[in-house]
Amino acid sequence: MSYRFDLVAFLIWQAPGAALLVWGVILGVRPPGERPTTRWAARYGLALTAANRSLVAHYRRRTRSLQLVGAGLGWLAIALFVALTGLNIPVFGVSLLVTIAGYLLGAVIAETTFLRPFGPRTGIRSASLVPRALLDYVPLLTVWALRTLPLVIIGLAVVYVVMPKLQLNAGDPNLALVIGLTAVLVIFALSVEQVLRMIVGRPQPVVDAGLVAADDAIRASSIHALSGAGIGTLLVGIAGALFWLGYATSAGSLSQPLSFLGTLMILLSLVSWIVLGHPRTWRVRHSAHLATSL
Repeated sequence: MSYRFDLVAFLIWQAPGAALLVWGVILGVRPPGERPTTRWAARYGLALTAANRSLVAHYRRRTRSLQLVGAGLGWLAIALFVALTGLNIPVFGVSLLVTIAGYLLGAVIAETTFLRPFGPRTGIRSASLVPRALLDYVPLLTVWALRTLPLVIIGLAVVYVVMPKLQLNAGDPNLALVIGLTAVLVIFALSVEQVLRMIVGRPQPVVDAGLVAADDAIRASSIHALSGAGIGTLLVGIAGALFWLGYATSAGSLSQPLSFLGTLMILLSLVSWIVLGHPRTWRVRHSAHLATSL
């Protein structure tokens, strides 16, 4: 009887990931609707034309599909890992972290492998010489969040190492695990910014003005999605550190406030994913000369 209960619980836990995966596959084969495509174009100030409409539709279909497939695989992977190992982990936080990581990986794959069909090759290579910088495509707050949140993670790791703690139990985070996860998140943050700069710096062919505008809108969309998911991942990492601090500290009065802050960070990670990753409006500025240091 207990085996059946465990199996049912496991299948229920898998359901959100399976739903994300199936929906992602459906989006990959179904062309995006006219209204969502028009709303997306309006968000980035893009005038849809006969030349760029198919490019935008192809990008939207591929990107949304890979993002959701990645998120679904992330959720399924952590559920399967726990079922196979029997480890007792904070289900919501870790599942959300891996789901966001899967979404981010899907977004990276979608962007880095997306081929822009700008037209037939002429044998003559040309590219726009308009200067571009990261701040043309994303707010300053996003750039600094990617740079400062890793410092917060390092600070929390130091606090965890030096603070008075209760006696550790089997399975509690030890020093090696804390250092390892901190290093992974810091490297992750640095990598995200480098990927964003790679997207900005990629050559832009000189073709139809409508296609160039669509390419700018696609870059802005990709950069917002990647940075929003990246910041969300770092916030979940901070949440995990706060939960660990609250669980391990010998100061009982700090346990509940730290857990509350950890929950707040998880909620903020969702805000980052939704708000920063999918802004209501954004206009590519082409003002690189004002912010070359960034």
